Amino acid sequence: MRANNNSQHISSKADAVILDPTKTAAFESTIIDLQLMANAISDHATKPLPVATETVSGIGELATLDEVIAGTDQTKIVTPFTLHTKMSRPNATESVYGLVRYSTVAEREEAAAKIDLTVSTSTLWDVLRTKSISAEGKRGTMSISTLTAAKGGVDDTTAMTPMKVKAAIDTFAVTSISGASETTSGTVKNAASPITNAALHEGYAVTPKGFINTRASQTQVGTIRMATQAEANARSIGDVAISPATLPIASDSQYGITALLHGAAANVTNKALSAHGATLFINRYGDTMLGDLVAKNVFSTVGQSGRGDALTRKDYVDRQVGTRSLNGHSHGSITESYTDLFVGPLDRGNFTLNQPWWNFDSIIIDGSRDGGSWWFTREITRQQIERVQNLYPNWDLMANEAYYWYGKFASDGRTFVVANENCYIWRVVGVNKTIS
Repeated sequence: MRANNNSQHISSKADAVILDPTKTAAFESTIIDLQLMANAISDHATKPLPVATETVSGIGELATLDEVIAGTDQTKIVTPFTLHTKMSRPNATESVYGLVRYSTVAEREEAAAKIDLTVSTSTLWDVLRTKSISAEGKRGTMSISTLTAAKGGVDDTTAMTPMKVKAAIDTFAVTSISGASETTSGTVKNAASPITNAALHEGYAVTPKGFINTRASQTQVGTIRMATQAEANARSIGDVAISPATLPIASDSQYGITALLHGAAANVTNKALSAHGATLFINRYGDTMLGDLVAKNVFSTVGQSGRGDALTRKDYVDRQVGTRSLNGHSHGSITESYTDLFVGPLDRGNFTLNQPWWNFDSIIIDGSRDGGSWWFTREITRQQIERVQNLYPNWDLMANEAYYWYGKFASDGRTFVVANENCYIWRVVGVNKTIS
């Protein structure tokens, strides 16, 4: 056997080469020549190997950690290390890939919702059916109303289909054509504008236009406009109302309301004299009138008062003249008439006569000590009352040393305003005296 050429493994001049399989561990012992050895060599030993895929065997490259995390390369191989690193990523968010888990039953509620949880199909159906029910102000799922609920008209949580809507309309629609009234539901018809027929009642309604256009008048009930101040003062429009603020104020050139005075006052042109003021003006004694008093006829209901400057009735004068003797004179008799002006008993406070004191020639006051004993009486003439009324702020009705009733008559001539008292008043009597 020739020795092998160390450089080319065979001699360039060899006619035949015999292989010793015991010298090459890569071949089976049956490989004893070159042809057998060539037959045993696979294609991948002499040709480029293909890249491994899901359907083709081949060679593969290990993926880097970034490539494993990115998860987009389909040709490279993942090692246990890079797989572990991939699985150790944080929880997923809206912007970061990561891990998620299924939500629990409690976490299905809206208040407990999280962004790093997922749901299974059973969980999804549970959320849709029981956890996301719609309500007023809230979007969600709804169930379809039953026919019974549609006709009942009280369910506020289910949705109506066209069929259920028709059933509800058929149930609640107004089918009666009778007119509505205060006690019965029914149809109404708008009354014509303006409303002039007061007999229209059941089955009729008033529109805003009809209400506004139905204006009030002296013969028609309706709406009315408030008068302006100028309209109120003019007193020429009959279909407007006067408010308290526009009531005209009376003056010497304007009709209207006015305040009352209880006594005559000079230079006051926008007030009126009250009945009480007129009574005081007419009945007050002692006032002085400036200027001439001109009257067509003057009448008096009482006779001579006894004063020299008093108004005297003609019949009294005629009677006095006619009864005088031609020579000498004669005296007539005095007749007194009595009128109860106040009946007590009264132990304190003001009292009021039923007529003014000046209607009588005198008044008589009956009194007693407190408790009704030790009676006494006093008569005081009209002239005496006039005098003390004008002179003093208070005077004594009784003029009794131990018992008194101090005060003064008010301007009405009836009310005695008391300042102090220490007795009973039982009666006040008015006396008129007639000379026959």
